[in-house]
This record gives sequence, structure tokens and C-alpha cells, in this order.
Amino acid sequence: MATTADIRTGLIIKLENSLYSVVEFGQNKTARAAAKVWAKLKGVDNSRTIEHTGTPGIPSSRFA
Repeated sequence: MATTADIRTGLIIKLENSLYSVVEFGQNKTARAAAKVWAKLKGVDNSRTIEHTGTPGIPSSRFA
């Protein structure tokens, strides 16, 4: 299972039985809230573009 620390531009992941390539990713840390990591994903076998947000360091089944 992948964690949010494994996300890199160009990485191909399997998500919901489709392959997606990471187009961009980043993190957002505010003073009072927990940090968030986001990734914009483009479908390899389809033309869908989706965005996923998660908490850093916590394994995400969506990034498996």
C-alpha cells in the first residue's frame, strides 16, 4: 500500500480499476489545521482527470 510520501510526478497508480498518472501534487499546511496533500491524476487508459486529497503519512487505500 502506498502512502502520500510515495507520490511523485509521473508515478502511475491503480485507482478504482483504472490506471492514473500523477500530473501534479502538492501540500498545504495552515497554522491551525492539519496538513493536506493533494494530487491531480490523469487517466492512462481513459481521458478522465481527477483530484484526490489526503493526510500526509497515512496510508491511503485510494493510492494503493
